Amino acid sequence: AINNKMGEQGPCHIELHAALDMISDAQQKQGEKFTTFYLPNCDKHGYYKAKQCESSLVGPPARC
Repeated sequence: AINNKMGEQGPCHIELHAALDMISDAQQKQGEKFTTFYLPNCDKHGYYKAKQCESSLVGPPARC
């Protein structure tokens, strides 16, 4: 059922889920820290919005 749902999602949603999995895995590894990362900006249909930006945990927003 999960594979069918993933197949119905747009390319942005698929990339978003992969990025969230990567961040989760990185957080579980001891000593691995990051302050900026990319999460795709998706519309409700799972496609990319025109404006895409990096996310930042510290300081000003990262580049777009």
